[in-house]
Amino acid sequence: MSYKRILYFILLLTSISTTVSCVTPAAYQGPISDHYDGEVFYNQLPLKSHGFGDFLSWMSNREPGSWQEYTEAEYGPKPPARGNSLNATFINHSTVLLQTTDFNIITDPIWSERASPVSWAGPKRVRPPGIRFDDLPVIDIVLISHNHYDHMDLPTLKRLQEKFDPLFIVGLGNSSILHDEGITRVKELDWWESLPLSETTVINGVPAQHFSMRWIGDRNQRLWMGYVIQAPEGNIFFAGDTGMGPHFKQIYQRYGAMRLSLLPIGAYKPRWFMAGVHVSPAESLLAHQQLHSDYSIGIHFGTFQLADDAQDDPLRELELERSKLSISKERFWVLGFGEGRKIPESDSMTALK
Repeated sequence: MSYKRILYFILLLTSISTTVSCVTPAAYQGPISDHYDGEVFYNQLPLKSHGFGDFLSWMSNREPGSWQEYTEAEYGPKPPARGNSLNATFINHSTVLLQTTDFNIITDPIWSERASPVSWAGPKRVRPPGIRFDDLPVIDIVLISHNHYDHMDLPTLKRLQEKFDPLFIVGLGNSSILHDEGITRVKELDWWESLPLSETTVINGVPAQHFSMRWIGDRNQRLWMGYVIQAPEGNIFFAGDTGMGPHFKQIYQRYGAMRLSLLPIGAYKPRWFMAGVHVSPAESLLAHQQLHSDYSIGIHFGTFQLADDAQDDPLRELELERSKLSISKERFWVLGFGEGRKIPESDSMTALK
């Protein structure tokens, strides 16, 4: 491997499952729980750790699918200032603008050119965001699923604070990263912890099958999670990054059916390396079913090359797997970058009319 390639992929250590020793002070100190042992957090299912040797083996023998060079694309239309029911706009990667009648919420926002700790190397976007940053409506809430650079993009978070001063919601231990950047309106949540936003809207932290790491030495010292938004328009699920696990069924059992789920479909190859932390398109369809979701939107694809799947692999595999589970395009959507959509009423809401 060339020096450039080794350097490039060392920067990807924050996006894959590698094992390093903890040499920094714990980022979080709190009571021991079923997913925190007093030093680090862990998953409901044991996660197979891939050592640095596995990482080098992948880098040395990988066969990545094809991705285009950077391609200019038109921005999508300016979203409405507020939703009149439930609206979702896919911006890029895991960034979705959710608009209920009461709140504008954005998930894992990233407008930076690279998902990386440095501006000169690391995964570089292959297309612009689907919406101009300046076209965003007022943002009330920012949901951050975990601290990997493609999900916690500090330059974008600082821009959001400067322009809108929203409330940032993160997993346990993550607030210190934001505080160090001058972002102070931060609320930490644990798995299954609830945060009422109003009399009618509640944000709930929920489990995910993943890991956290931002610097060498801080692996799993900060919590990763998904979110369930209980809103007047129905339940909304944002998965963040996750592998397959029992949490999808648990979320349904606790909160009931989802009106809308945001589910990742990309960065899943090779399976021997990625299966524990990233669902495949087929597994994302299964999660849609386990959540009893009326509608789902595929996310986490087509912007940054983070694994070996080709740029169009997630879309191709999703189409191949739909028929096996009888899930139509009308139920599990892949939106265009910058495309917004009004979410139809859920089956249960329609039945009550």
